[in-house]
Amino acid sequence: MIRYGKPDCPHTWRYRFNSLENEFEDECIPVICVTCGAFGCACDVKEYVSNKVFFSEAQKYDANINGKWVNPYVEEILNEL
Repeated sequence: MIRYGKPDCPHTWRYRFNSLENEFEDECIPVICVTCGAFGCACDVKEYVSNKVFFSEAQKYDANINGKWVNPYVEEILNEL
């Protein structure tokens, strides 16, 4: 299930580590879109992604590597700290 992010984004998925939940997303591998910040699981990855790229370019849940998105869930959690 894709959460947050932009619904019209084509999504560029990478492995999401250091997630706020457990290490799994609905008992699946957690992913994050590096374009819009959406959260999901490996079941949402429709395009072919090599394991080398998928895991070697892993991102933290709050990385915002392109400076174009703020995940509202992460923003809320960080404000509570």
